[in-house]
Amino acid sequence: MASFLSSRGAIRGAMGTTAQHKYPCAPGSGRGMHGKPRVLRLSPCFYWGLPLSTLNTNMAKALTKSQIAASLAETVGLTKKQAVQTLEALVALAYKNAKNSFTIPGLGKIVLVNRKARMGRNPATGETIKIAAKRVVKFRVAKAAKDAILGSK
Repeated sequence: MASFLSSRGAIRGAMGTTAQHKYPCAPGSGRGMHGKPRVLRLSPCFYWGLPLSTLNTNMAKALTKSQIAASLAETVGLTKKQAVQTLEALVALAYKNAKNSFTIPGLGKIVLVNRKARMGRNPATGETIKIAAKRVVKFRVAKAAKDAILGSK
């Protein structure tokens, strides 16, 4: 935070020097759209005096389709192209049989659920509205997958 805004749209540096800008919302003026001051958002580490290393900025990302295919190909001994075709065939089979529920043993089950019509509320106005009945797709995680990921109790 080496600089802050003065009341006239100027930026004051750490030594007290002032730089006036022709337009109050010009780039580098410290002001956003319509001449309003920009809001400085600070991390919780700033407020609590914690080192920045405590922030979890390198969260694990989900595997991409090509990464899954490469890992599958390496594990099973297929080519990457065959692994991609296997994944696509599995997905197509799941879509085709989802009406009857589709299970991948050890992973989970895709099921269709019929939801009843119900009364809801518009959050903007508070007005009561009727929500129509509909069918939704759900994935139920298998007990074996839960135990493997979360650990047994």
